[in-house]
Amino acid sequence: MNEKKEPPEEKGIDVWLALESYDLAVHKRFDVMVLFAGDQDYVPLIRKVNGLGTRVLILGVDIEYEDSKGKKRYIKTSPALFKESSYVVMLSEDVDSKTAKGNRTIDDIFQQ
Repeated sequence: MNEKKEPPEEKGIDVWLALESYDLAVHKRFDVMVLFAGDQDYVPLIRKVNGLGTRVLILGVDIEYEDSKGKKRYIKTSPALFKESSYVVMLSEDVDSKTAKGNRTIDDIFQQ
């Protein structure tokens, strides 16, 4: 029997990513988990990882733009992720300012 495998659905990927991240945090494979996600589905993961003593950095965005039809669109990171994380870096601010060098938040996180 030659069954065609379907790609995992979005929620399946979310669950897989959360399980893998948690497993790596349990085994102390990293000091800071960096999460580039927008929805609050990852709040439970952040809480669990924080409970293990691993810090969480959220790469967030807050972007407003017009699509090709002139309709306003928004890409925003959920404030619930900011609330639970140890650090927040707003990529949209860095892109707008045209300079990410000397970013104090990044420098403080990775300082030895």
